[in-house]
Amino acid sequence: MTFFDKILDVIFPNNFKCIFCGCEISASCPPYVCDRCVKILPFINGKICLRCGEPISSLSDYCIKCKDNIRFFNFARAPFVYEHPISTLIHGFKYRNQKYTFESLAKYMEECYIKNDFQTDLIIPVPSSKKRLKVRGYNQAELLSKQLSKSLGLELETDVLIKVRHTPPQTTLNYFERQKNLFGSFTVENREKIIGKNVLLVDDVLTTGATINYCSEVLKLSKAKKVFVLTLARTQSELAKKG
Repeated sequence: MTFFDKILDVIFPNNFKCIFCGCEISASCPPYVCDRCVKILPFINGKICLRCGEPISSLSDYCIKCKDNIRFFNFARAPFVYEHPISTLIHGFKYRNQKYTFESLAKYMEECYIKNDFQTDLIIPVPSSKKRLKVRGYNQAELLSKQLSKSLGLELETDVLIKVRHTPPQTTLNYFERQKNLFGSFTVENREKIIGKNVLLVDDVLTTGATINYCSEVLKLSKAKKVFVLTLARTQSELAKKG
């Protein structure tokens, strides 16, 4: 490669690195994933709960959590199960400042949105508390939402759903403990922006569904018409795996 070619390669690069394994690939747009890594991504395929989108193997159309609990969101979907290597990438994106991956990750969410025929008017990210924002420096759900807003042509509203109370980490809590932990932590401002609208609520991972359910309830109490949920990944319970 000549010196001139090297300069052109810096300005107009043709080679990119796979966001999973780091190998060089040729690409013009995200997602930047090599052919080998695409084959091992834990895409959600097959039967899912019609409400929360959890992969299930039972004869029922709904998982046990959706059958036994009130769900305020209309339905939730995600392109991936929260398993390696997606879980590793999300962890880096969320806790290790690896923000360079969000554009590629949002591309898979965009494809999921189109595949599931979402009909929404605007996007609202699940907000972080001021304390968490100060520590992390950014809200991963908002970064994903900004990219989705561009690619889907939907209005992004970041001043509607507000987290007014910091909540401790919920990783060790069950669904009911999470609900109690979340009580009074979210509120709606500028409610005129969502009255009669179909809202797309965006987050990185859906676990028990407690957070998105609470946020959906608050949005509907503020007269949102419908609330749909799109996350990058979602966990699958052992019970759902066994059917």
